[in-house]
Amino acid sequence: MGAAADRDAHHFESIAAGLAPKKTLPFVVPPLHEFVASTFREHERREFPFVHKGRVEIEFPNETVQLATGDSVYFNALIPHRTRSVGTPQAEILVIVSHDG
Repeated sequence: MGAAADRDAHHFESIAAGLAPKKTLPFVVPPLHEFVASTFREHERREFPFVHKGRVEIEFPNETVQLATGDSVYFNALIPHRTRSVGTPQAEILVIVSHDG
């Protein structure tokens, strides 16, 4: 499918690895059942996670969003956030990260 990577105990697989520079980066992510770090992650760009399977929880500093299969959310990834799988089956999300410009 693409290039797999582990970063800070998060596993994700790029499904567009090897293509020319792009404004969107799609990944398949099976989030862990526990939040990996006590700190939130943030990065430039916009993020669009779509739940392909299972349920996930995305935690922001002032809000927690629960998503089930077929749900999605779009947010500015400069807002600190972290994601985890909730219950069974193990969740799988398609995350699309994009530039604004």
